[in-house]
Amino acid sequence: MSDLIQMAKDASSSLKSPPRIYSTSGNSANSWPNHPGSAEVSFATRGIYRPQMNEAPAGEHMTLTTTMTPGDDPNSWMIVFQSTWNQAESTKRHAWKFRVHGQQTTFLGEEGDELPPLPM
Repeated sequence: MSDLIQMAKDASSSLKSPPRIYSTSGNSANSWPNHPGSAEVSFATRGIYRPQMNEAPAGEHMTLTTTMTPGDDPNSWMIVFQSTWNQAESTKRHAWKFRVHGQQTTFLGEEGDELPPLPM
């Protein structure tokens, strides 16, 4: 299983819009679990945390979920990397979908809410 998920992560490196936590940040695919399941991460929402100024960490929780379901034939799998977070008192989601068939990975697209901006 993890080999197939890693194939999807590897394929994401060539995408213009790879799995990531922020709307303008680079590829964060390796943050997603290597097996079906979820992991919780924090992302900054109010700029850079400066511990020397005794500021509270500026962060929110985001859940990164990897799902893997059988494809349309016995040798293919659908891999989805989804992020879920709360923003403006509502739940937001964004997902990237891949099909792994044998040794070939195909990006099927992404959909969902706009990812959070990278704070400055």
